[in-house]
Amino acid sequence: MSKSNIKLIALGGVRENGKNLYVAEVDDSIFVLDVGLKYPENEQLGVDYVVPNMDYLFENKKRIAGVFLTHGHADAIGALPNLLADAKVPVFGSELTIELAKLFVKNNDAVKKFNDFHVIDENTEIEFGKTVVSFFRTTHSIPESLGVVIKTRKGSIVYTGDFKFDQSASPSYATDFGRLAEIGREGVLALLSDSANADSTVQVASESEVGKEIEDTIADWDGRVIVAAVASNLSRIQQVFDAAAETGRRVVLTGFDVENIVRTAIRLKKLSLVDERLLIKPKEMSKFE
Repeated sequence: MSKSNIKLIALGGVRENGKNLYVAEVDDSIFVLDVGLKYPENEQLGVDYVVPNMDYLFENKKRIAGVFLTHGHADAIGALPNLLADAKVPVFGSELTIELAKLFVKNNDAVKKFNDFHVIDENTEIEFGKTVVSFFRTTHSIPESLGVVIKTRKGSIVYTGDFKFDQSASPSYATDFGRLAEIGREGVLALLSDSANADSTVQVASESEVGKEIEDTIADWDGRVIVAAVASNLSRIQQVFDAAAETGRRVVLTGFDVENIVRTAIRLKKLSLVDERLLIKPKEMSKFE
């Protein structure tokens, strides 16, 4: 049996936060893992965002089997329009991830008609010749986050995407530890792992603890409460919704991104509202003072 020729290339995301873009080459096929952007450093005045250098992918676009997105944050999907502008290749991701990726694509005139999207889940297996791509559930601050397994004749290449371990996570956010054990038993050739804060000795609070703190803080205040959150941190936004419902408040969304992302998540039932009247428009706020 001939052995696979394998290369792993990081085009972004190494020793930096954001701009995730990794390339796994197996024989003549290229598998792209995330295509993210990075928000500018303090000294990058006037820069809206930074994307990876994709020249290598443009030069080899005919060999790209597909783009595999792990989750719906900008650091994983934000630079997708930049890639698709020159390389019209299939894009794979969970239902929520694909819908959020479509928002980025739809707002870019160069690629807004692109529609080669494919919804997958943790049970999906896709064959590309003798290479098989599968997925596993991970815990992150957005639902339907998935890791990617590229199974080759030499062993599996495992890409985690962004993740953390939290035993208190709800089912839609929970890590599939059984699947991780199975992947390990099958044999791992290389692990491409998130390492953010890996050297920290601080015990991070669980999401259930954070949710309780948010609810207690809102309950202790009589006036309006302004909450700042990353638009795609749906775990945090769900906690705010739950706290508002528990304390008899209403929620106003402000900002283009947060409105689009939250309403998309509600439509897909990835965010839940105890009462449809929980969300109100800014002009309605005076009714609840």
